[in-house]
Amino acid sequence: MSDHPSQASPDTPEGADANPEAAAVIKRARRSFLVSIAVLVFGLMAVAVALVYRLNREEPGAGPYAITEIALPADAELVSASAGDGQVTLTYHEGDATRIRVVDGRDGTVIADIAVIGE
Repeated sequence: MSDHPSQASPDTPEGADANPEAAAVIKRARRSFLVSIAVLVFGLMAVAVALVYRLNREEPGAGPYAITEIALPADAELVSASAGDGQVTLTYHEGDATRIRVVDGRDGTVIADIAVIGE
């Protein structure tokens, strides 16, 4: 670099050394540009997060309990029902017998139909 006043450093625009008002305007413009870029980047990040969230969430009815009804024998009297681990367990009386039916909560298939007997 030479001592010639017309040559400015690469960081400052030409003439900024000669005019402090111009340097202040350029400084404000840079700050405004950086704020605008930061807002744009945060906005794009928010859109990306929303897209990932929407793509990864489960569809309605795809949870562990998608069934809407469970079939029992016509003369059955329901005693209790409980749900856990994606299965529905029903205890019911059928005539004089007590039975337990375990059903898959997603598709309604009977996993087990157990007769309860006395010892």
